[in-house]
Amino acid sequence: MSEADDRGLRILEILEQREEVTVLDLVSELGVSAVTVRKDVENLERRALAERTRGGVRSLRGGVEGAFGDRLAQGVRSKQAIAAAAARLVPDGAAIAVDASTTSYFFALELLARRELTVITNSLRIASLLSSQSDAEIVMMGGSIRRASEATTGADPGALAGFGRIRTAFFGAAGLSLERGLLEVSLAEAETKRAMAAIADEVVVLADATKFTGFGMHPVLGVDRLTRIITDRVPQPMRMDWIETDVVVEMLSPE
Repeated sequence: MSEADDRGLRILEILEQREEVTVLDLVSELGVSAVTVRKDVENLERRALAERTRGGVRSLRGGVEGAFGDRLAQGVRSKQAIAAAAARLVPDGAAIAVDASTTSYFFALELLARRELTVITNSLRIASLLSSQSDAEIVMMGGSIRRASEATTGADPGALAGFGRIRTAFFGAAGLSLERGLLEVSLAEAETKRAMAAIADEVVVLADATKFTGFGMHPVLGVDRLTRIITDRVPQPMRMDWIETDVVVEMLSPE
């Protein structure tokens, strides 16, 4: 990770606590010049992770960003680390599917330098990011817009049947259960993920430790359909149970 990337994550962590901060405060917090801070803030705004204000920067929590902005601002360092690890699985020219979770947005940021990707997604924000800042070919899932996740849902489940097979589907999760697998809060989003998974050879889940005890009413895929889980850690009470499954569990910070 570059020094600029690390500063960007530090600014986002500060915004988790304070929602808005001035450039002068960040100069003091980060120990760099005002010019450097302004460049860091511009980069965060370009990546749709924060909003510049006169003399400072504001979190995207609340306001017009709604629930997605609230979730995007939480646990940013874990999400970025998981996203970076997942991006290593994607070579130039790959065909993948990506859902509309906030961790998947950080994952999409890691893919901007990849060449000639084909990305199937239901995320409005990811589609906008990749279409404007990369050469990826974007296949947007149809249906109606779910504002809470800035995503489309309700597409015909067979709509992707004519696309052939893709390499990997990358999904976030509301929860993970040994008994029920990958879980979602929204039935419409669960159905959309299943449609993308149906044409994928592998399914990789991007989930921080909180998702192993997270709540989700709607099963998306059973554990037997999951290829890999990339996480910061699995909580100790259930760690061995997950390790003993056929799923590859990649823990970035096991302790």
